[in-house]
Amino acid sequence: MKFLCITISLYPYREASSDCVYNLLSNSEVDYITIANLSNAILSDLSEVQNNIYFAQTKTTVLYKKIYSFFKNKKIARFYSKVFQKTKLYKRYTNEYMVGDLDKKRFLRLVEILIQKNKYDYIISVSMPMICHFMAKWIKEKHPELKWIAYEVDPYVYNLNLKIRDVAKRKKIASEIYKNVDYFFCMPCVKEYNEKMGYFPEYHKNSVKLELPKLNVINDNKTCDFHNPVEIIYTGIFYDKIRNPEEMLKFFSGFNYNFNLHIYGFGCDKILYKYKKILGDKLKLHGQVPKKICQEAIESADLLLVLGNTVENQVPSKIFNYFATGLPIINLYQNENDPSMSYFNSYKNSININIKNENYQDAYIRLEKFIDNREKLAKKQICINLKSCLLEEIREVFFRYLD
Repeated sequence: MKFLCITISLYPYREASSDCVYNLLSNSEVDYITIANLSNAILSDLSEVQNNIYFAQTKTTVLYKKIYSFFKNKKIARFYSKVFQKTKLYKRYTNEYMVGDLDKKRFLRLVEILIQKNKYDYIISVSMPMICHFMAKWIKEKHPELKWIAYEVDPYVYNLNLKIRDVAKRKKIASEIYKNVDYFFCMPCVKEYNEKMGYFPEYHKNSVKLELPKLNVINDNKTCDFHNPVEIIYTGIFYDKIRNPEEMLKFFSGFNYNFNLHIYGFGCDKILYKYKKILGDKLKLHGQVPKKICQEAIESADLLLVLGNTVENQVPSKIFNYFATGLPIINLYQNENDPSMSYFNSYKNSININIKNENYQDAYIRLEKFIDNREKLAKKQICINLKSCLLEEIREVFFRYLD
């Protein structure tokens, strides 16, 4: 089997959805087309940059390139790039579908070169964003002999980051796009929430629930580290609506314990810097860093920190990376129906704190006891309790359906 995979932000930084499909296909023969963004705007259109990864350049990234070539000073260029993001032109190109940001004819002409050079069996497109599925649809229309796999890691129709008033419009677009797919995979919580909302589209009939392919248990030779102060690590992105760090940082600002809280990621910067002034040296803001540095930080931690989503149809993919270490996890959840809780109930080395409803003083007592008695789970125990989430199990499910 040979795959042509279309995803977003695979290089130099892998976003969660891209990381999932990368893990899923890591033992397969695959070429990737990834959409260029600000961090890789200087790269050439559909140029091969690393391990069969190609870039599909958008109109906005062409403009980014012009900004960066005109202003040699990177700080000035970055400033004007942010100014550009406020313009109507940028908003018109980068709507929730991003279709207007891509030159369809140019894209297909360049992709044709790849298809003629390589004999693909499958196209696999990953969302969000939906542009990845649009691109796959265009290829499928031109090459109906290719089998098309749509993989919805994050929800589209009921996505809280998108406009609520456009749900009906998104239903229509999803049905139009997905009606031509040969295989449809999605997270269990995405399908379950759709059904809870009374949404039973045609493409759900043959859909397959697929857990996030992220749990690859690492060796368990190391014992749990004991630092003083205790090193607590958070990795990932914050969002205003679904994963806002305000309540989390407010919680830690009142926790009277000797700790350092490290945040490897970005988003909601005003809130982060507000609490940097309150927490001082206890809060370490590292910003966006390469995956390797994140993983090193995770493996050297005393405790790992999760901030749950406010929605019922998305799971922070980082929890599976955390489970793989066996380390103790602080899970701060915000929604009584948080789908992550089913996984944490199977992971016996975590403390779950409802930061919306639980009394802080009671939570602090529980948390202090949890930290003082922390330990590390053995690899065998993780594999037994979370068997259905193991990477090799998910790969087996995926390829079984393709056969």
